[in-house]
Amino acid sequence: MPLDDINTGSPLPRPASVIELGGLVFWGIDGDTAEAGDFSYNSTADQVTVLTPKHLVAQNKNMGSSCTTSILIPDGTDARIVLNGVSISTSSSAISVEPGASLHLVLADGTLNSLFASRNGAAGLRCTTRGKLVIDDTVPNSGIVPENGEVSVDATLDDGKTRVKRGDPLSVLASDNPGTLDVSSTMSSNLDGACIGGGHSEAGGAITIEGGRILAKKPVTDVGGSAGIGGGSFGDGTSIDEWITINGGYIETQGGYHAAGIGGGVRNGSAGTRCGNIRINGGYVKATGGECSGGFGQGCCASTRADGYQIILTGGTLIPSAGTCDMGQTGVKITITGGSIGNGGDVADFRFLGGNGAEAYNGAGEPIEMIQVDLRSDVGENTYKITDWQLLVDGEPYDYGAPAEFDKGNLYLWLPKIVKQDSEVTVKLTYLDTDHLDKDGNPTPVTPLPLFRPSDSSLPPGVTNDGKLRRYADFTLDADYLASLDKYYDGKGASMFPLPLHTPDGRDLTEADKITFKYQHLDSAGNPVGAETGDGSDVGTMKFTAISTQYSNDTEGKFSESYWGHRATGQFTIWPIASQVSGIAAEWVDDGDPGDVAHPSDQVLKVSATIGAAPTVDGRPGSEATKPTCQAPRGQVQIYVDGKPVGAPVDLVYAGDPDAEGNPIPEGDPRVTAKKVDNGRGGSTALFSLARAASASDFLVPTQGQQGRHEIALRFLPPSAAQADAGQPANYLASAAPDADETVPRVEVAIDPIDPNPTVTPEPDPDCADPDAPEPEVSTGPGQPADPGADPGKPGDKVFRGEIVTTWGEPSEADPHPGRVLLKVDTPSSGPVSVTDASGNVFEADFLRGEDGNPVRGEDGSYTLVLDPTAVGRGELTFRQEPNGAYTGSTWVYDVTVKPEPKIAPAPALAKRAENLTHPNGPTQPGDRIRYTIEASNGAAGSLWTNVVVTDPLPASLELDEGSVRLDNPRGGIADMALTRADATAAGDVGRFSLSAPGAGGRSVLSVPAGDIGGGANATVTFECTVRGELDFSDPAAVDLGNVASSTGTRPDPENPDGPDVGPVAPPDTDPSTPPGGGTVAPADPDVRVSKSVENLTAPGAKVTHLGDRLRYTVTLENAGAADSCLMAAAVSDPLPAGIEPVPGTLRLSVDGGESIAVPDAAYDRASRTIAVTVGDLWGGHAAVLTFECTVGEAALEQNTANIAHAHGEVPSESPGSRPEDPDPGKPAEPPAGEPEASSPP
Repeated sequence: MPLDDINTGSPLPRPASVIELGGLVFWGIDGDTAEAGDFSYNSTADQVTVLTPKHLVAQNKNMGSSCTTSILIPDGTDARIVLNGVSISTSSSAISVEPGASLHLVLADGTLNSLFASRNGAAGLRCTTRGKLVIDDTVPNSGIVPENGEVSVDATLDDGKTRVKRGDPLSVLASDNPGTLDVSSTMSSNLDGACIGGGHSEAGGAITIEGGRILAKKPVTDVGGSAGIGGGSFGDGTSIDEWITINGGYIETQGGYHAAGIGGGVRNGSAGTRCGNIRINGGYVKATGGECSGGFGQGCCASTRADGYQIILTGGTLIPSAGTCDMGQTGVKITITGGSIGNGGDVADFRFLGGNGAEAYNGAGEPIEMIQVDLRSDVGENTYKITDWQLLVDGEPYDYGAPAEFDKGNLYLWLPKIVKQDSEVTVKLTYLDTDHLDKDGNPTPVTPLPLFRPSDSSLPPGVTNDGKLRRYADFTLDADYLASLDKYYDGKGASMFPLPLHTPDGRDLTEADKITFKYQHLDSAGNPVGAETGDGSDVGTMKFTAISTQYSNDTEGKFSESYWGHRATGQFTIWPIASQVSGIAAEWVDDGDPGDVAHPSDQVLKVSATIGAAPTVDGRPGSEATKPTCQAPRGQVQIYVDGKPVGAPVDLVYAGDPDAEGNPIPEGDPRVTAKKVDNGRGGSTALFSLARAASASDFLVPTQGQQGRHEIALRFLPPSAAQADAGQPANYLASAAPDADETVPRVEVAIDPIDPNPTVTPEPDPDCADPDAPEPEVSTGPGQPADPGADPGKPGDKVFRGEIVTTWGEPSEADPHPGRVLLKVDTPSSGPVSVTDASGNVFEADFLRGEDGNPVRGEDGSYTLVLDPTAVGRGELTFRQEPNGAYTGSTWVYDVTVKPEPKIAPAPALAKRAENLTHPNGPTQPGDRIRYTIEASNGAAGSLWTNVVVTDPLPASLELDEGSVRLDNPRGGIADMALTRADATAAGDVGRFSLSAPGAGGRSVLSVPAGDIGGGANATVTFECTVRGELDFSDPAAVDLGNVASSTGTRPDPENPDGPDVGPVAPPDTDPSTPPGGGTVAPADPDVRVSKSVENLTAPGAKVTHLGDRLRYTVTLENAGAADSCLMAAAVSDPLPAGIEPVPGTLRLSVDGGESIAVPDAAYDRASRTIAVTVGDLWGGHAAVLTFECTVGEAALEQNTANIAHAHGEVPSESPGSRPEDPDPGKPAEPPAGEPEASSPP
């Protein structure tokens, strides 16, 4: 808004009670009341001193005329005064803010306030070093500091009612009718004071302008040495730590002939002045310097550098001009991050002076250049206010502060040089047209089409770079033309639209050579992907822009100043087409032999094929034919070997493609895998070729094939994600998969695998910092053919044998993995590696694995195997690398020994158990087979119990099966070994046993050397015995089964580990061990037989028994079994039929034919009518005979008098806990209730 057009209005009404001081009156506002004590008045000097922080209003006592009364704000006072029609013209400063004081001036709406100092050296509104001055309109800025030319925070202003939001235009902080402050001072021969700032020889203070209309203009003459705002003559703009800040308002300044508009005064002789610190965040600022100074910055002849000072511009509209430079001073740092900074001249004519020359930068320290926005075709030369603002670089929002208004229809923006050169700059804005008001009298918001400027490299054809942003005149394309653009890929972009075409602005487009197309790919959501390009032939959905520059130089209506030309947009889609692989071939590079002639895998094999468009767009016969203008595809090739995909897809790389550093790959470079072949019809295909030795890329032949023969096929794939990100188009679909389509062409090759010659090298543990840690020992022998009978010319897989010796230890901070062994396996083969066996349980071993769980192969092709000891002892490690089509396989077998920590004593223990294999639950009888297991263990981790011998005196009743003696000591290197008998054994005779001659109690001692037993391990001795027959059960020693095992051994000498072992080291003997069912041998089961006979004593030989006859019964009980069998506690019973009554005194029992003994009559139980008599233990081959007599009574008449005798007793196998006790025979017995062991026939 030009300051010449000053709006005046009515001042605030004066209350009835005011404080009159000289030519001024004061009263309080905002709840404050002015009192006489708030001021002091010097009538001689006609000066009012303000002594209060109360909110005051000042006004001329006689409105319409000027007064000479000045105002002083003394040190320590924070004053707030509303200027409400104040006009002061005085010989001193009209208002002086002393060092240490502050003044907040508010300009009452619509008022004109003027301040003039007529004395040489006096500033009109004095604020020098350590003084603080704020000038605002009636809308309080409330301490809000603009950011990017906009409101920086959500806030409620100090008036308590106005709310503002972050991003609001700064106009919300401005009054609609702001008051005006016109400040000036007398002109002198370089001895004058600034309009606002320091007096003669004084720097300006901390001056902040928040709003209002400010005129700070020195008269235009050929004298004068002070700034409009800033330093007086000989004074700096500010001190080094104070700032002139403008956040809003309308400011116009004019420096003296030798001074800046805003900044420093004239120099004092050879002592130059400095520009001071200047920060402009918003507002409209026109700063004009004198003929030999700067608009913003230096005073005349400023040979002194302004190092340490800054000029920072973040928003607003700034119009600096002067005779020497528009802005700056040598040494000052100029930073521009927003606003319009220009003065109507050409882009190249704006003059900076900063740093070490004409230097200005953005916030990131990048050099900046001007870009001009010319909207004169829309707004003429008006200075309309800007309300909405956004700047974009390459379509992305860019932080650049908003200008406040136009400068005669123009905006001057400052952006990094690299942006101007390489990026498109777009401005979107809304301005208020004050020449067209709405019904309420408000300006009309106008949002023109976005203005933009392409990068220097992308300017429309024929357009020169003048730095301006422009628009296009848009027109619409015919719907039928747009619909015709969708197509299958054919290697071409959009076709030209019909000409001539009549545009809305009345101009006809007729020249096709002045029309260019640009294309922007879109994603599925319609968002732009990648940069705009001039090639629209690739697959995808594209927005295109057709640009005509036919009228770019047309000056009619200033068209060429605001428009680049004419433009239309549209959208179309290109669909991918089917691809095919053909002509696949293979040959050996060195000699040219066909690929199916067998060669060693270290020879180079080349596979080639042609890749291009299939005959039809979808690969199906009869579909739309593909066009010959299709170009060679971009993408990848998947190699198939023996019907399976192998390795990662191979990129199609053409000569000239950029490498990782952006440099073109030359012809003949091994990275080139494809060549474009012209088809003579405007199109091309790709000749893919890959030449590699199988040994260098053995992952391509992961299997051996049939006698080294393999079948190779290729499949084309569209670009990978990385290729797509690099801009490679997916114009072709994947070709047919060889594992799914038998028609895909194939070629056979023959490859002989070679020996990988692997090596195994021990590596130090990087985690071990203990210098005393024992170093593991590793040795590996030469490889030997796995098949000893293999052809020496093709030995095939190999086996390597070696030894690993390490030492067990406790983890520590210095050695977290004691005894760890790292084996580096160097092999050119990529065949799978794995640990196939880790026996002995003394270590854990595996290859280092990645996150995918697979062994990690280093860049040098090596694998690392990690072996950690877990216990003392011996084991065996086997790992293998499988063969593939390029290399034979390798197997490594290592004997692993984990040595103990000698200072740890072993904790031996011995346990024994017995089990009856014939009768698992007992009892143990002659002929039974018993297995004994003796376990010798060591419970002290890290220790070693050495030279262990287990002994066991075998019971006399047992006969050892010498072929059953076995030893299992996995950590001792013995796995379930069958032992052989020796006449005698020592501790070192592991693998043998001895059996002594019978000793005390008929026992033979079994001795078994068990080897060494590491901590946490055990050695197990097992053997089987048979229970002898024909035992003397009367001899307790002959049938005793209990036996006690013992063991003894040694340990490494803790004081001399390398010397002989010391001992003895022996655990307690075991408890007696017997199988289930008792601690002695039980007899064999008997063969029990019972017979019974009767004779008629009354009528011998009679065939019929009569009433009263006397009968004699004879019952024979016999054990027909082996001599060592026994029916224990035998008894015989005979239930008598009714009418058959025993004759008292006739019961007699004889054993083994001996003299019969009388059996008490109590052996007959009348209730059950049963005779029951004990027989004692009946051994095999023995018998007992029971006789008794009976009479036949009446109850027997017409009854069957036949009866059955029974045998009873305990059978050993049915009574595991029972043994013969030899009870007395011939005693009455309870009639048995259970089933008999045998019965006589009736």
